[in-house]
Amino acid sequence: MAVAVTAAAALLAGCGQGGGQDSGQGAPAPAETAAAPSAASAFPVTVAGKEGTATIPAQPERVVTVGLQRDTDIALALGVTPVGMAKAASFPSGVAPWVEPVLAGEQPELVDMTSGQPPLESIAALDPDVILAVDDYALAEHFEQLSQIAPTVSYAEAQNTDTWQESTQRIATALGVEDKAAGVIADAEAAVRDAAAANPGLAGRTFSFSVVYSGTVYTVLGSDAAATVLTQLGMELAPAVAALPESTTKGRAQVSEEQISTLDADVVMVSYATPADQAALEANPLFQRLSAVSSGAYFPLDFNVGVALAFPSPLATPYAVEGIVPPLKQALKL
Repeated sequence: MAVAVTAAAALLAGCGQGGGQDSGQGAPAPAETAAAPSAASAFPVTVAGKEGTATIPAQPERVVTVGLQRDTDIALALGVTPVGMAKAASFPSGVAPWVEPVLAGEQPELVDMTSGQPPLESIAALDPDVILAVDDYALAEHFEQLSQIAPTVSYAEAQNTDTWQESTQRIATALGVEDKAAGVIADAEAAVRDAAAANPGLAGRTFSFSVVYSGTVYTVLGSDAAATVLTQLGMELAPAVAALPESTTKGRAQVSEEQISTLDADVVMVSYATPADQAALEANPLFQRLSAVSSGAYFPLDFNVGVALAFPSPLATPYAVEGIVPPLKQALKL
């Protein structure tokens, strides 16, 4: 996989939806981490990971995040503002919309990780005490280089395979704030449960959620992170979609034109890479024949909400729930 994977490409090309990114089934124990510190006196700590081990001598004061976006999300949710964070290239400001209010005017330096090689000199100039990289797609290619700058925290198993709850616990350990992890996780999980309880009309309603990229339709399967959130709201993946074979893209099925009818459900959501992709699908007679389309139960999914659904975190998941429930209710006439 290429070093540079922006949120837009990951969402719309189907390259970032790990089925392991559960949104609310309880937090697993951290994998291969040292005993949890509760204060600065607990340091040094060691956090072992797939790409290597980070030994952090003292509680970090200068944190740099280089992963796709969840490293930043988690650090901020734990109350730690990075001095530098990976630029969210999908968004004009370089900052995800659920991150901006948490920054509250602070302006960490944006680190451009999209060039194919991390800007090592820029990262080193930030003088980090620790580098968070659990969400770095190409960490295997540059873990050693980053580790020469500062202790670098890797994913435990694989990028986008660790649950966001596990990543939260790992990062909390590295930052010396593990006592905050349980509350941060619980708050995000409660956002999903509370929305489900407040909207019982969603229960049992079937859905399909697809993305269109360069004219190709991909639809999420039950193992996809976005499907996880929607099912936790009480909805059910359309049976015809659930029966589709997984493509080479984890958690997604590629839908041919002849298979468009399988997307039909009580509500149909589609996210598009470009306006041209949207125009082409919406003009397709097979798509127009879907009962959800003819009844008004189809809607183009807001891009920001789609990204938040696809990349769950303590900040993105509440944002996704807040953004997805109103159009679902409107489409279902609740």
